[in-house]
Amino acid sequence: MDLIQLNQILKGRGSNTKNIENKEFDVSDTLIDGDSISPTVNTITFKNCIFSGLEFLVYGINKPNLKIKFIDCSLNCRTIFEKCTLYSLYFIDTEIIDRCFEIKFCNLKRLDLISRYKLNKKHLSGSFHIENNTILEHVSFENLVHKDGVFEFTENSIGDKSLKSTPISKSEISFKNAELNNCDLSDSNFGDVSIFDNANFRGERSFLSNNSEFNKAFFNNVDFGKTLLFNGSTFKDIVIFNKCSNLSKTVGDFSGCTFRKNLFFDYSEFNDLTFKNVSFERNVSFANCILNKITLNQILFEKVAFFDNIEIIDLKLCSKETLRTIKQELQKSDNRIDYNKFKVYELEAHRAALSKKDWSDKFILWLNSISSNHGTNWIKSIKFTLITALLFYIIYFTFENSNKEFEINYQSINYFVTGFFKYLIPTYQSPFEKGLSNGLFYIPFLIGKIAIGYGLFQTIVSFRKFRI
Repeated sequence: MDLIQLNQILKGRGSNTKNIENKEFDVSDTLIDGDSISPTVNTITFKNCIFSGLEFLVYGINKPNLKIKFIDCSLNCRTIFEKCTLYSLYFIDTEIIDRCFEIKFCNLKRLDLISRYKLNKKHLSGSFHIENNTILEHVSFENLVHKDGVFEFTENSIGDKSLKSTPISKSEISFKNAELNNCDLSDSNFGDVSIFDNANFRGERSFLSNNSEFNKAFFNNVDFGKTLLFNGSTFKDIVIFNKCSNLSKTVGDFSGCTFRKNLFFDYSEFNDLTFKNVSFERNVSFANCILNKITLNQILFEKVAFFDNIEIIDLKLCSKETLRTIKQELQKSDNRIDYNKFKVYELEAHRAALSKKDWSDKFILWLNSISSNHGTNWIKSIKFTLITALLFYIIYFTFENSNKEFEINYQSINYFVTGFFKYLIPTYQSPFEKGLSNGLFYIPFLIGKIAIGYGLFQTIVSFRKFRI
């Protein structure tokens, strides 16, 4: 059957529903337009049909109440819907392999390109271009499996901007359980609710949605593949990225974004996240995230930001500005435990960035690091105090007792140990009778005392690390 015969069927009078099953169409000769369909027809259903040839073109149909459905069909040709005004387009369990599929400059109430069966999904491949459309109520790509090629959903608008949404009627787009290759969702308005839960994105540019506009958006348990780009996008309502996992690959960039309501990244894992010139107008949470690297640059947190239990695997890749920002937000949220960790990370990053000209600051930071991990490890500070004191005490002991002969016995060991414990007392008195008889003896004595005082101070600071 060719499209001329199909047009005759669609023009035929009678029922307002046209059901066409188990047919094969050669679509090379003509197109389907508004004149091809009877005015009384409001539903056209193709079931188990095969479309073959060069191009299946549906052009310029203006029938706002018309529903067109493809169920269990095969589109083995270039398929184009252009400049159509319809109630809905449904592609359910329809197979499209290595072809071009386009929907452009259309006005629809609903668009469904879905698979009904999770265990027996029909795979799609080729170039999908859905662009410059207005879809008033609902878009669904649920359970869709797109293996190869590109999937572009760009410059589309979901919802009627002239009407305010109500709790009963909301515009929605769903990519739930979808698997898409080289996905580009840029320059679009995603309506009232966007659902991406359990989606899987693949390819060199696995997920792009630059300069888009979202309201409520849910990205729970999503694998974004290699790239996650939202540059310049605006999120007007709550956004959730909970339990997104791809620690080895995903590089995400949210530069230039605006988040007007709460944002949650809890329990997610990413290789690299970048936030530059971003405004967070409400609370944001990165609690329990695992990241290989994160970049925060010129960020505005107008409310509280939570970084509780965040883990950064390669701290050397993070700038001190990023670590300082996280530290400051942890302090604002009274999280003293994680604050102490990031205080250490920031100081270590600062030490690594210092040049040789700043040798004095570099030395002080190194000394603070080895003595008490910058005032956070009291066991390390006690070890530092005892070992350093023992080193200088041995030098001083040797000077003071160079004229005496010692045998290793109980009395000599007791004499040495008793002197060491007296030496640990932070005073300028010698632990030995008639000690400090020579001016040179003061050098190891005083340096050791300074080290003891410094070590005791570090110990006290370490014990007070959880103070608020």
